[in-house]
Amino acid sequence: MDKSLTFYFFLSFLDSLCRVSNATCYPVEWRLYKGDMGYCSTYRGEICQGLLGKGKLVFFNSSYADAEGTQEMMARSMWTELDGVSLLCKPAAESLLCHSLYQDCNPSGLGPTPKPVCR
Repeated sequence: MDKSLTFYFFLSFLDSLCRVSNATCYPVEWRLYKGDMGYCSTYRGEICQGLLGKGKLVFFNSSYADAEGTQEMMARSMWTELDGVSLLCKPAAESLLCHSLYQDCNPSGLGPTPKPVCR
């Protein structure tokens, strides 16, 4: 197994252990597969929590000073715009919103890249 994947699973295990035991845990570096365009990390926000796979790597754009905070703010502001969408279309619109802002991350030797939403 790739050393960086092993480290990722170790960090996930530590995070789970901290949550279950209610222990005081210190922040751990979650940015895996860093590159010039961005980095892969697990989603830790609130807005898209139910729509993104737990523990799945998503792409964060490094052109933002605080990529995770900025992308979460964008999701929050766009989420309120979905109030006018019909109940029939709303689940699809929410899913498209979250998966376009938090694209699956493709860690590669050339650097992390976002996977296209429609493939």
